[in-house]
Formats: sequence, C-alpha cells, structure tokens
Amino acid sequence: MKILDIILGFIKSLFSKKIDNPEECCDCEAKAVCQTTDKSKKYALIVGMERSKWGSCPGSDKDSNTMLGLIRQYVDESHIIKLNNNQGTVAAVKNALREQISKVPEDGLLIFTYSGHGGQYNKSSTAKDETDGRDEFLCLYDGALIDNDLWTMFGECKGRAVCIYDCCHSGTMYRLPNEQEEGDEVEDRLPLEKPFFAKFENVRDVARRMLVISGCGEETISWGDSANGGVLTSSMKRAFNKCLNYREWWNKFKEDSAFKKVKQVPICTKIGGFDLNATIFN
Repeated sequence: MKILDIILGFIKSLFSKKIDNPEECCDCEAKAVCQTTDKSKKYALIVGMERSKWGSCPGSDKDSNTMLGLIRQYVDESHIIKLNNNQGTVAAVKNALREQISKVPEDGLLIFTYSGHGGQYNKSSTAKDETDGRDEFLCLYDGALIDNDLWTMFGECKGRAVCIYDCCHSGTMYRLPNEQEEGDEVEDRLPLEKPFFAKFENVRDVARRMLVISGCGEETISWGDSANGGVLTSSMKRAFNKCLNYREWWNKFKEDSAFKKVKQVPICTKIGGFDLNATIFN
C-alpha cells in the first residue's frame, strides 16, 4: 500500500509542478499570455556609449549586450539596430532612430535603449520649456542629443514606444514642453503615484503611447561598473520574466537591492494611452 501511495504521490507532483525559473514561464498556465506577438511589427535601437568624447562609462557595452539578449526574443534580428561607441555619433543615432520610427505601424512597437553618460546643461534662458531651466541630454560619441530633439522624433511614431535610459539626469529625458492647455493628456509618474498635466506639442493622438524607464531623476546620477553594467539594466535583467506585464516588471526590479546600495531611485513614466498591463515587449 505504501508503494502505491508513493507512486500516486509522484504522479501527482508531475502535474502540480511549480515554476520557479522565470525562463520556464511559458510552461505555465499563462502560456498564451507569455507567447511573443508578431515580431515583424517591432523595431529596436540599442545604443551603448562606453567610450566617447565625454570620457569612459564602464559597463555600457555590457548593458547594450544585455538589452540585445532580451530584445531579440521579441524582435526580428533584421529589425534591430545596435550602435556602440564610435558608431553612435549624433548623426548616426538620429538617423537610426528616425529610420526605426518610420517603420513602426500603428499596432507595432518601438524599443529604444541607451546606456552611457547623461548630461544636464547649466541654467539658460534658452531652455524656457524646462521647469528647472535646464535641458537634459544623451552623451553620444561626438556630441549631445537633447531631450527636446528626442521628444520631437518620438512624436512621429505611429505605434507604441518603450524607452529605457540607463544614464545620469534621465528622469525627464522624454521632456515635454512646459506650457499647459485645457484638454492636455495625463501623464503618470509611477513612483509618485500622482498624475500631472503637460502639453503634447505637435504630436498626433496615435503617438501618445510611451513608457519611459529612467535610471534616476533629472538632478541625480545612475551607477554602474564594467563587471555588472548599469544598476538599472542589471536589475531589469534579474527581474525579467516573460509572463510579467510592464507594471509587474517595474514593481519587481525597482525593489532590487542594487538600487538601495547606491541610494539610486529609478523612475517610470507612462505617457498617454500606453497599457501597463500588456506583457513585456508585446
């Protein structure tokens, strides 16, 4: 009788297997949810600036490879552009971003990731659209790509966009114009749990679907090293699970101990009708 109980117990365990490994997620009951949607409608640009005119930024090459490993599970290889170091000039990044944006259909997805130095200009009368009087920018190989230019380019995207900035001063790298008008869209900054209004200038309604994940606030810095890469990128990788939606992924990786060690606070911003309950990169 004991032998029979053991056999029955073993058979039962096979059908009640607990999935502990995130990579095995698609064997769970939510398999249909976890499956990757049409890869042909997704495009990605990955930029890593470990070496540039701004100096060395250890770990950025590792970050770009990490993101490539995650993104290629969802996007056709032919739809991915990766630019590192001297490949990432201001002209090259702008051209590549415009190229990818132009190809995204209304039901498609654009993924843009950047790892490297991020900068902030001193207060200037020319930055009238900034609440703090400063423009933030990405430190590319030969120059700066400011937040205003990024926002203008993303305004041409017909589909959804996910932007991941693992760099200093990245909290408002999507920068919206500061003037407010009646009927403006609502933007939710998840850490604050408090919506505020901002004008979307010269942007079609269809383009108001963005998720921006930043390594830190606009006045603070992001940490990283050559061994582990950026704190944001490495934390996102550790929390990655194909069955998670964006909100679940965010809630998981923002609590990573690596952030607490360096007192770094990531920021997640939902713009317009982006669906946080959609599964990652789907």
